[in-house]
Amino acid sequence: EFAAHGKEDVHILHLLTHTSGLPARNRVSRTASDAAETVRLALGIYRGYPTGSRELYTDLGFLALGEVVSRVAGTPLDEVIAGCEAAAVRVGLVQTVGQYLEHPQVAARDSVVTVDHPTVGPVTVSGVVPRLVDTPGLIETLGAVLGGTTVDEVLERWRGALYGATTTGETP
Repeated sequence: EFAAHGKEDVHILHLLTHTSGLPARNRVSRTASDAAETVRLALGIYRGYPTGSRELYTDLGFLALGEVVSRVAGTPLDEVIAGCEAAAVRVGLVQTVGQYLEHPQVAARDSVVTVDHPTVGPVTVSGVVPRLVDTPGLIETLGAVLGGTTVDEVLERWRGALYGATTTGETP
């Protein structure tokens, strides 16, 4: 079932070492409505590059590993985890990108922020880490559009941020 779409040479070690060839950019964790659909979509995805040719993190590898554990154990993954915890075996689930983005602590700490880009629209990016109390940092832009800002304009804005005013006397 997993071997479909060119994944017949993917082994457990490939999944564990992020060398399976599964694509990093995918919509599985954002479009699936439940765990069963997530597994179904993940199993049906095409390989993004040849197995073993490069290392690329993707949550699909760990979704596949969770399904392997569940099938080998013959019980749902949450029951396998509960059994491990009851036996004092340290175990925990790795969140998918979608689960991470929806986590309340991520929102509370501004760990990811959405910034409007003039040509592509809203883009979600990592926030400022670490987020300090007195100087939390701020991401206002993803950078200038190619050809839209000169180096002198960027330096002028930087000087304004450092010294409180630009050389033209404007406060940033």
